[in-house]
Amino acid sequence: MRQEFWPIHGKRVVDCVLRKCYRCFRINPAPVQQPTGQLPGTRVRPSRPFSITGVDYCGPFYLKPPHRRAAAPKSYISVFICFSTKAIHLEIVSDLSTTGFISALRRFSGHHGIPTEIHSDNAKNFAGAKNELHDLYHTLNDKSSQERIGNELSLQGITWKYLNALTPAHFLIGTPMNAIPERNLITTPANRLDHHQQQQQMFQKYWDRWSRDYLTELQTCSKYKQPSPIRIGTLVVLREDNMPPLCWPLARITDVHPSAEGVVRVVTVKTASGVYKRPVCRICPLPSETVIEEGSSNSL
Repeated sequence: MRQEFWPIHGKRVVDCVLRKCYRCFRINPAPVQQPTGQLPGTRVRPSRPFSITGVDYCGPFYLKPPHRRAAAPKSYISVFICFSTKAIHLEIVSDLSTTGFISALRRFSGHHGIPTEIHSDNAKNFAGAKNELHDLYHTLNDKSSQERIGNELSLQGITWKYLNALTPAHFLIGTPMNAIPERNLITTPANRLDHHQQQQQMFQKYWDRWSRDYLTELQTCSKYKQPSPIRIGTLVVLREDNMPPLCWPLARITDVHPSAEGVVRVVTVKTASGVYKRPVCRICPLPSETVIEEGSSNSL
């Protein structure tokens, strides 16, 4: 046809015709495109290394048995990740019990101090450790418990005080493990600061560069994308990894769950087998009559 005619916007017209065909669309469905989410506040706040920590397990790893006929014992590795610097600390764990994780947490705290926040999935060993630490926290902060501990220490001739002593933490991280934040000294001239304040100014300048140079590289967007409209009642195709596109099940959106910035990232869909929650990246909305008419008018 192009030997005699030159169709105006021919490719757009062909694409619009293909979008009208549901079978053609299901062969190559287009997923929903949403803008990249914002980093959580725990990732963008300057803090002491490992003050905000994520933890997970990897393994199992099989150790060398004590003798030939013995079965190889299993072990796991607990991975602690600093949210601000992405530094990694590894601790070997003998099993997936709550006791094993608490032991690893104590060894980790001995190296880097007690973290203020720990983020993990909802594994049973993590949930058990959280409950045990929660009970321990309330026990230690109970007035009757504090009196019993104080009386016991007094009977043994031990005085319990909070001494500002020189500890290894001063050399490892620059401050004691439970130090409070210093006041902002970045703009203060160095000749007006003592030696300790000059050290704190160096740390604060480091975190200032961390915010300007490093933090902006954690999340880069090549171009801004307008959020795709997702409405209740839309017919969609659910993406499945181990099935061809023509076998992907059909579903209808029954509810939407917008994020804190107002972008829909999770939807509730109803299929022939039940109701499920799915992220928007796993659904492909089928073209509706309204979308088809708008595409036809724009292409012509």
